[in-house]
Amino acid sequence: MDGPALPADDVRNALEKVLASRAFAGAGRSRELLRYLIEALLGGRADQLKEYTVGAEGLSRGERFDPRIDSIARTEASRLRGRLELYYVTEGAVDPLVISLPKGAYVPLIEGRKAAPEAAAGPAPVKRQMHPALFAGIGALAAAVVIGIAAFAFVPRPSSEAQPREVAKFDMAIGAPGGVIFSDLSQDGRVLAMFVLAPDGTSHLVTRSLRGVDSLAAKELPGTTGAQSPFLSPDGKWVGFFQGGQIKKMLVEGGGSPIALAPFSVVFGAAWTDDGRIVLSGNTGKAIEIISEDGGKAKTIVDFGMDGRHPIRARPLPGGRGILFTSVDKAATARIEYIGMDGKGLKVVLESGSDARYLPSGHLVYGNGAQLFAVKFDLARVETVGTPWPILKDAQVGSNGISNTLAIADDGTAIYARSRGEALTTIAMIDERGGARTLVKEPGVYSWPRLSPDGTRLLYARVDGPNVGLVSQDIATGMRTPLTRDPGIAGGPVWSRDGTYVFYQQDHPLMVRRSDGTGEPKVLDEAVGRPWSLSPDGKRLAYERTDGSSAFDIWTMPIEVGADGVSGGEASLAFVSPATDSMPAFSPDGKWIAYASNEDGDYAVYVRRYPDNGQRTKLTTGWSAFLRWPKQGQRIFYLDHLGRIMGMRYRIEGDRFMALGAKAWPSPVLVLGGAPPSFDVTPDGKAVIAPFPVDPGVARVQDHLTVVQNFFSTLDR
Repeated sequence: MDGPALPADDVRNALEKVLASRAFAGAGRSRELLRYLIEALLGGRADQLKEYTVGAEGLSRGERFDPRIDSIARTEASRLRGRLELYYVTEGAVDPLVISLPKGAYVPLIEGRKAAPEAAAGPAPVKRQMHPALFAGIGALAAAVVIGIAAFAFVPRPSSEAQPREVAKFDMAIGAPGGVIFSDLSQDGRVLAMFVLAPDGTSHLVTRSLRGVDSLAAKELPGTTGAQSPFLSPDGKWVGFFQGGQIKKMLVEGGGSPIALAPFSVVFGAAWTDDGRIVLSGNTGKAIEIISEDGGKAKTIVDFGMDGRHPIRARPLPGGRGILFTSVDKAATARIEYIGMDGKGLKVVLESGSDARYLPSGHLVYGNGAQLFAVKFDLARVETVGTPWPILKDAQVGSNGISNTLAIADDGTAIYARSRGEALTTIAMIDERGGARTLVKEPGVYSWPRLSPDGTRLLYARVDGPNVGLVSQDIATGMRTPLTRDPGIAGGPVWSRDGTYVFYQQDHPLMVRRSDGTGEPKVLDEAVGRPWSLSPDGKRLAYERTDGSSAFDIWTMPIEVGADGVSGGEASLAFVSPATDSMPAFSPDGKWIAYASNEDGDYAVYVRRYPDNGQRTKLTTGWSAFLRWPKQGQRIFYLDHLGRIMGMRYRIEGDRFMALGAKAWPSPVLVLGGAPPSFDVTPDGKAVIAPFPVDPGVARVQDHLTVVQNFFSTLDR
């Protein structure tokens, strides 16, 4: 054809609008190629648009270009096709002219937009029966704090037409005192939202402009103490977050107070859609739900019921094309799946991976193990194309493939926290004077150390890839005996009074088995339950529990040990609370329970009478958790926001419990994040046992973020 049967000015105007869009931001080659193809078409040279000409002229390979050994023309045409598809289902959804590139061809097609048929009502969401499943416990909340901050101001970014293709990478102070735990970027890359742990141990939601004179410092949003998991609206005007059992939102500029949108007990992912809705995963641990950005009743997209999987990190695809999410099964195996907004089309996208996000460049970025990967993605077919490759090798990524600080904007800006190295630990016993005795010398990723009642054995959890198993070790000989052998995640071990049995959590249920590993494990509670403490007489177990319909609560269960093993009686709530309560520890006389709760925003240590008399005493301020109560010594031990083990002295007068001050133990700080930073205390309260980092540097706070401008250019291959 000699040219399109449309006015050239109209075509060029449509072209410029496409090139100035977010879908083409930072996509230098796609921009150049599209302009070349359109100008060739308008100039009557459509018949010359073959692979050789496109590579040699349009992509500047020159006359020596050989398409038999250089696939750049086919590759860039595929990328261009994907970006055009993305543009016309998002920003260009109502454009009068539509530019497309038919598969297998290099001649663009330009058409007037056809009227879309009226959409039929979708069916009811898929409902799948499945065993209740949640990530157990309170998640890893944090990092230690930092003292000085240097600020970096972004220079104003030029328009996308003049945007440079060169990749720029640099470190940026977060702009607020403390360490960043979670971050998100607005689609245009202009606003950064962060969940920050302050030096006093309190957590706050802060926002920061990344353009202009206001880019030097972050702004704390009032009323957001204890807020978690921030996510920004597409226009960057609102920030959503989770606080006190509610999904809330607030203006980024900080005007007014937080607005409650809907009750939500546990959040494992939240993201805004293009059309003003919020996709949520968590809550019951088995469903993906969606609410209006103005609040109201949640609608279920998919419910896995009793199917054995639970969805996390749900992220919508552009243009309402559905949702990508991570599906975790009982064996802690994660894979990336897709579901349509109407609850149809459930399919596996990647058999192994976590936290996938779609980029306007036509790629998925996701985690697998402790590494990030990119792979080409066909948005129309919802399928990956080709082989994934590793990216951002210095990014901080958990062993579950999730990076809470990674955020990528549609303009090609990426931001993340750098890894400080692998958090390898050994397990040591450290006394009040700082004297140390190493109990587990081989470096590994350890948690949950627990000393047996007679002091001869040590029980601990060891991370092995996606699995976490319990190991019993003879302290004198070093001989190890696996306690759990099945794939999955085990934790929270508690010795029976005589050391014959161990209570623990395997994936989700509360279990018990013989401490020598013989016999079969027994389920004591099918709900998500992690044990923490046994009463002094050994007859009652205290544990944190949720059935998925509420936040974690503290329960106790009567325990009997007989000739046939251990049996558990009817469990009951220790007390009623609207907050997330966990980590219960019985006092030496069994008349008190200390626990961690977020009822005032941040997790802090509280104590109550047992049985409960309705009164509770707050013992700490600022983030503190993972508490232990030794049999002697008039001290309660806990972990503070700096990763320090603290010993708090107390006095009891009748029904009054009085804290007398806390002092840090003379030991290295623990690694906060990754494996649960649990520790134990000897019965006399004179030594602590904990997994201490081989490299103390990994326990430092992340007070800087790494910025990559024109990140999409790094994906060209």
